[in-house]
Amino acid sequence: MRAALLALCLGACGFRIDPGNVGHDAPPFVDDGGGLSEAWTFDTAADLAAPGHERIAMAIEPRGSLTPEGYVYGGLLGRGITNLALWAAGDTAWAKLATVTPTGTGLWPGTELTTVQDLTNLGIRRNAAMRTLWFEGELLLRAGTERLRIKGDDVAFLEIAAPGTAAFAPLLETPATLTGIVTVATTGWYPVRIGWADGDTNGTFAIELEDLQGFAPIAPHRLRAAVAGLQGTLRTVFYRQLHGGGVRGATPPVQQLQATSFLAATQFAPPLQGSVVDTTGSLDDATDWSARWAGQLYVSTPGAYTVRVNSDDGNRLFLGTAPVVDSDWARDDGNGGAQSTATTPLREGWNDVVVDYNQTTGGTALAVQIVAAPDSTLAGAPLPIELLRPVEPRGERLIVRSTVPPTPVGVVDDTGVFTDLTVRVDALANQIVSRVDVTVVLSSDEPEQLVFRVIRPGGTPVIVRTHPNITGGSRIVTHAFSVDPALVGGPADGAWTIGVADDLDQIFTNTTSIEEVHLTLHTSGGPDQIERSAVWRTPIKDLGTRLVKVDALTWDDRVPPGTAVEVRLRSCDQPDCADEPSWGDALPRGMPVVLIQRRYLQAQVTMTSDGVSEPELRSLEIRYRRASM
Repeated sequence: MRAALLALCLGACGFRIDPGNVGHDAPPFVDDGGGLSEAWTFDTAADLAAPGHERIAMAIEPRGSLTPEGYVYGGLLGRGITNLALWAAGDTAWAKLATVTPTGTGLWPGTELTTVQDLTNLGIRRNAAMRTLWFEGELLLRAGTERLRIKGDDVAFLEIAAPGTAAFAPLLETPATLTGIVTVATTGWYPVRIGWADGDTNGTFAIELEDLQGFAPIAPHRLRAAVAGLQGTLRTVFYRQLHGGGVRGATPPVQQLQATSFLAATQFAPPLQGSVVDTTGSLDDATDWSARWAGQLYVSTPGAYTVRVNSDDGNRLFLGTAPVVDSDWARDDGNGGAQSTATTPLREGWNDVVVDYNQTTGGTALAVQIVAAPDSTLAGAPLPIELLRPVEPRGERLIVRSTVPPTPVGVVDDTGVFTDLTVRVDALANQIVSRVDVTVVLSSDEPEQLVFRVIRPGGTPVIVRTHPNITGGSRIVTHAFSVDPALVGGPADGAWTIGVADDLDQIFTNTTSIEEVHLTLHTSGGPDQIERSAVWRTPIKDLGTRLVKVDALTWDDRVPPGTAVEVRLRSCDQPDCADEPSWGDALPRGMPVVLIQRRYLQAQVTMTSDGVSEPELRSLEIRYRRASM
């Protein structure tokens, strides 16, 4: 085993900026003796993303505006292509991705991958002859020494950068299993990018992090991804009803970017990936699954909006800051006409939206519609894709974890003694539990004799279901939810205990064994949705002659309470502005600006937020005069 060492510098980092004239350059006016008057304007996505621009935690929205990055937690963005192994040993240039178009985008939760898996959500068709996958996002590293291990056939590699930078350095590269040591000066989110290429449909890939028990797949709570530029919602499919099914073997819920309007009427044909895990058992077909679509809706006209969800079977709707509404949201509750409607004020900008779907028996159908809106162009239609982004709402986050013992675990007959299984929950700070859902798959001759309990980390036992009205059978699923104060209102992190007991002394022997336990925690709070500090810089503009004066600096922005937008300018003598590292104070809107009369000009936009509300800059214009010769 070889080892690689990477010490990350956490100080100020320089930026490589290519000079160029970008943005909208208006035709110059006639020289009136005071210089040539010109305008430099940024009001489209192409302007803001022009070559030479610089951004740190800032998103360029497709509509042509700047906002701080929004995040989804629990994984890295994964993309793939089929029929091409893009990288080879010793040839892992990230720039090669500029030559390909991904065939899918999903969220990868850090689990081990193999070429025999269904990787459709990541853009890889099953049994594709050649394939390439890549992952981007951030990894939460703790101060001190962190050890990472990678394996990949044919080739896999990992690159890492210091927080707030894009200065990636190589850390790990196979074909051999390789361990890397990262010296971390400050706990924080570190940008990572990872690639895997396989050419023979017979490969595996894994990234592992060392803890007290040794190397293990990176826990989802230590992964996050920025969703800048992505449109649509994050779709998560669970192979059990009511968000049950954190893991089956090594298969987590399947997460994919659904890049469509949300949601034109659908009957899920063909079935969603992840809704059918195993067709050999009566509980593993397309009649026992659920799904969630989560993201944010952009509103340009604030006011009261009404959204309606119709489904077969149950559904839930979370919109803005309104309470969750639901219809027929219960285990095995079949209803071909379930309907949930929410009317709530939405603010200008991004607003949270979550739709949950539950499938039991019979038909499949789901439709989401804006019934009424201040913006008449939206009423009567699905939520348009161009107004959706997959930023994870803080008010209704899910944590789904499972325990599937290697062999079924027995429950003692008649005694009332609980057989307990532990479900370990790793969560980020400040995730507060608001609802607890438990799904237990078991075999029992007399399930009506059973009781079920839950114990939160450090808490006392709470009975969540007693003597369910379920007939005996070879495999039975029971579900219970709780908002008992002894279970909710506290942090999600820690070891949760789920127990089953037979407390009725009957004449007939009751043989019971537990096969699966799934814990679903609904939480609020937790980590920031929106980056708290973001920066965007224009390319450095070569004026051709010296600057005379900036006549006006104007911009159009949206600044909700708790946020701020600041604009600064600098002039330079050198093409990379190395001679002028200072930006000075924030400038007033619409006023002349006096700068040293130099040849190069650059602007900087800084945004701050409260982690929930996001400011937005929709246009920027610099009107200046330069010497005619």
